[in-house]
Amino acid sequence: MKVANRLCTILILSVMLVWLAMPVDSVFADGHSQHGAVSSSGSNDTAEQVLYVGSLLLVALGSYYFIIRIRGNKEYMSVMTGMMAAMATAMAGGLVAGTVLGIMLATMMLSSVIGILIGLVIGFLAGRPLGALAVMDGILSGVMGGMMGAMLGVMVIGDHPVIMVLFMDAVYIIILIALYNMLRSDVRHALTLSSQPERTRIHD
Repeated sequence: MKVANRLCTILILSVMLVWLAMPVDSVFADGHSQHGAVSSSGSNDTAEQVLYVGSLLLVALGSYYFIIRIRGNKEYMSVMTGMMAAMATAMAGGLVAGTVLGIMLATMMLSSVIGILIGLVIGFLAGRPLGALAVMDGILSGVMGGMMGAMLGVMVIGDHPVIMVLFMDAVYIIILIALYNMLRSDVRHALTLSSQPERTRIHD
């Protein structure tokens, strides 16, 4: 758990450094200048590819961390919390991965298939420790996130795709922080109740 937490922290900081290091003209260039004309320098394209790969790694490590966290604390989670955790992990991961793949592959069919599969796998692994209901919730949310992300990615190829990826990364990190706080609060509440004497809990 601590190793996964450190890896996620390192990756988030690395992605933020990539954001800061990206050339300004690469961030604010629209799709016509990026895809319709010959680039004057390969540095912009390299920075974009690093950003896209970093976003996919962010999804991979973020999903891995919460899958491990859900599995390790499943006995302290309510059914609703578990379903919400599986849904949020799969939906957010599929959405970001689908968006990045749609931009990188520039094809609706292939990016949709891969994005849906990524969301499906994340949802299945996140919901599996909590039962069939959480599995179905995670799978359906992952499929929806991957499909919508792929459509979004293909649509923004000609309209500032780098800004969209940066925005989706920021939204993903915010969702992870909110999910982490929710799980921590639920687990702490369960531990507090389990540490109280049985007589006190019945009286309450």
